[in-house]
Amino acid sequence: MNRHVNIIAFGTFGNPNGFKQSFFNAGTDSVLVKNIKTFDLKTDAIRLFPNSRLYAIRKQSVNGSNLVAYTVYSFAKEQGSERGGTFIGSSLLFSDKVAVEAITVNCLNEFHDYLEKKNVQQGVIQVTHSDQFKVRTPKDLAKIDFNLKETGDLNMMPVSDRNLVVFCEINPNKLKEYFRKTLELLNLYDTIYFTSSPEVARFVNDRGLFTLVQDVAGKRDLDYELEKLKEEKTRRMQAFVAELEEEKQKIEKEQIALAEQYQSWLAENERQHEENAKRIEAAKIQSTHTGTVYSHYLEKIIESVNRLNALQQPYQVRRWLNEHKRHFIEQVQQQQLPQALRSVSTPAHATVKTSATVMRVPNYSEYGMKSKHAEEGFNIYKVLTFVLIVLLLAGAAFACFFMEFNF
Repeated sequence: MNRHVNIIAFGTFGNPNGFKQSFFNAGTDSVLVKNIKTFDLKTDAIRLFPNSRLYAIRKQSVNGSNLVAYTVYSFAKEQGSERGGTFIGSSLLFSDKVAVEAITVNCLNEFHDYLEKKNVQQGVIQVTHSDQFKVRTPKDLAKIDFNLKETGDLNMMPVSDRNLVVFCEINPNKLKEYFRKTLELLNLYDTIYFTSSPEVARFVNDRGLFTLVQDVAGKRDLDYELEKLKEEKTRRMQAFVAELEEEKQKIEKEQIALAEQYQSWLAENERQHEENAKRIEAAKIQSTHTGTVYSHYLEKIIESVNRLNALQQPYQVRRWLNEHKRHFIEQVQQQQLPQALRSVSTPAHATVKTSATVMRVPNYSEYGMKSKHAEEGFNIYKVLTFVLIVLLLAGAAFACFFMEFNF
């Protein structure tokens, strides 16, 4: 199975089936089958006549795949009907890439010639549904995978149902050149038809619903269409360049403004961190000094116990300890709790809007600059404060004990 191309056969079958089309590839994507546009003709705008053929190239996008279809129609009657404009047809539907035009034309003509030979007799379609068609895979179909090319700058968006009909020669050599030259014209048209039938061209011209150009007998209207395409591509290119230049200027201004904002923010942050470092260092010194003061007083309490054990008079011990206690209390009262670390406030408008994207200015937590040291420092101070309170309560309890002992 060739994953880049699907083969489709279709036709008009009269009542009750009308127009039907069928895929003849094993494993064809069901989403593609369901969503592909039909290859039916808009017969109020273009119509086939006996012994006439009509080739076409069209674009479509389905489920993320860019599709290009190369199609051929030939006049054929429906069973039991003399209705005009009926036909049988074949299409090669390419996904994302297309084959070189020579292989495309050969495969398309070979498949369609066999389709006509096996399913049309005396100008009448012999089946009542496209599923009943007898078909044969073109012998060069396997070559397609080795002869693929990109579709170029082809926009798959529909162009308001604009269609072009080229009155020209449609022999294989001419047709492959037309397919090659007009692929990019699908930027201006949804479908481009090619016919050498004067009747078809006259009908299109009379109805005036499709644009008709001639590329025969010295008339080169198609060149004008190609020139229009070239001008359109130039205009779009210039518009795109101008758009990019405008965006570039906006982004440059945004870049400068955002850089200044970051520099200001970083400078303030560094200043605050320097001040926080000084506060942390001062808190460490205070913590050490406080610990020394408490340790000295605890030593005096222990010494008081020793004096009492040595049978020294309680009132003498109390007086001696009270002197040290007053000094202890004075030193404790002179101590200051650690100062809270300062933080840098995020600006009120903490986001920056840009024409390219929306970016949020990082806050402390995102930068990893939230005061982790401050949290650790406060935990230390809380522990120290708790220890000091316990020691004070123990000292007070001990003093009360001796007061009771004295009495």
